[in-house]
Amino acid sequence: MVRVRHAVSFNPIWDDTLKWYELAVAEMRKKPVTDKTSWLYQAAIHNTELADNHPGWRTCQHGGWFFFPWHRAYLAGFEAIVRKVIKGLHGPADWSLPYWNYELPASNALPPAFRAPKRPDGKDNALFSTSRLKYVNNGLGLSQLLQLLGPTATLSSTKGVHESTFSTGPANGFGGGPGPSSPFQNSVPSDIESFLHGNVHVLVGGNAQPFEKSWMSHFETAAKDPIFWLHHANLDRLWAEWAAKAPHKNPTANAWLTQVWTFINDSGGTVPKHPSDVVNNITSLDYTYDTLPVAAPHVPAPPGPVGVDAGHNLGVVADDGDDAVAAEQAAPDLRLVGASDAVVLSGGSTTVPVDVDRPTFERANARAAVGAVHALGAPAPRSYLELSGIDAPQVPGVLYGVYIHPHGTTEAAVADHLVGVISFFGVGNHPKGDDQHDHKLRYVFDVTDAVDGMNAVGNVGTEGFAVTFRPLDLSALDEEEGLDAAAEPPPPAVPVSIGRVALLVG
Repeated sequence: MVRVRHAVSFNPIWDDTLKWYELAVAEMRKKPVTDKTSWLYQAAIHNTELADNHPGWRTCQHGGWFFFPWHRAYLAGFEAIVRKVIKGLHGPADWSLPYWNYELPASNALPPAFRAPKRPDGKDNALFSTSRLKYVNNGLGLSQLLQLLGPTATLSSTKGVHESTFSTGPANGFGGGPGPSSPFQNSVPSDIESFLHGNVHVLVGGNAQPFEKSWMSHFETAAKDPIFWLHHANLDRLWAEWAAKAPHKNPTANAWLTQVWTFINDSGGTVPKHPSDVVNNITSLDYTYDTLPVAAPHVPAPPGPVGVDAGHNLGVVADDGDDAVAAEQAAPDLRLVGASDAVVLSGGSTTVPVDVDRPTFERANARAAVGAVHALGAPAPRSYLELSGIDAPQVPGVLYGVYIHPHGTTEAAVADHLVGVISFFGVGNHPKGDDQHDHKLRYVFDVTDAVDGMNAVGNVGTEGFAVTFRPLDLSALDEEEGLDAAAEPPPPAVPVSIGRVALLVG
């Protein structure tokens, strides 16, 4: 039987899916952390602040092409455990995890069942948590918060789901680049992982200190919040939808298919899982989403050597003769035309100049030179803003708007030049890859329209340009609520270093 994961209910506030989920969460929390089917053990598989170590703990995969398959396997194991708990409570044997589609205006706020401190019967609600940004728990939409950074800021998977490949291209395709290694010696997350995924984590978690008070903002505590699972079910839905559209293809490289991790089944046993085990959610895991057809053709994964358990290391299986690996790892043909010095963000608005080499820029970005190529169907060059070598002692818990604009733009006008929003979710948690280099965060934005606009008035290639990083300021919301911001000052800002801000064209 193929089960269907449905969108989380907003009306009614409590449907049967959420009633049983809440009961299961409460039941799992009663179990000791040493019980592999307990709430804390399952959360610790993602990561944990606890000093203990048990099978599967701290193995979350971020920053590359293992992000989607690891989280799919994680969700499937968790869902099976919850279903068994629900069945033991005399609930439905076909219960499925719901998903939270925060891209839709009607469901952009935290689902109301997660905001209520009490259940309808007056008992404590296991889905509620005080470890969230208070505005989110009060029902403010996530996009309303984002738009404090600029009127165009929103949560969107559009760029990601329109990627034609899983792992190639300037933005690392739909699923992230192979790795940990990349030509930039940084983590290689996809657009969806970097922005949609990370921004929701930090919008919900906020920046309360210590970080145990802002669960969703940190790897170590994120999975302790019951909404974590619905957030990742939504991301998994996007992968299922992307893969169902021709000619999209998941990786066929053995290095991807045969990587192995340890998860827990509904009986508390440890089980190995590979991407090849979860690549098809319908035929391999017997579930689909209410946005997809129930049936889908099964495409067998090619056999290959099984890799070693990666733990929290993002290493891949070595297979130098695998042509598919080489194809996935092909570096985009981009030309560096401008770069800044290193910059440190410390909680305030920070502007950094980006110097541009004019001859290189003009050669790389000349539209007239590619006119003949257009006839062959090749696209015109695109411009990308790359932030690389990003590091910090921990996640700052604050979103930053990224603005690209001409030198001398007034502070008030900077907001009109927003090109993206970053959360830095995962910074400070990067492991070392097999090559023993630190793989820090890297973000890439398509800024073609912004660069073309500046170039039209002679700012790029002659004067360079500037990039401003502006943190999300929530003080205006406090003022609207009549609160004295000085009475409860925000925690100290976590400094974030960016090794280079660069303009790439190709």
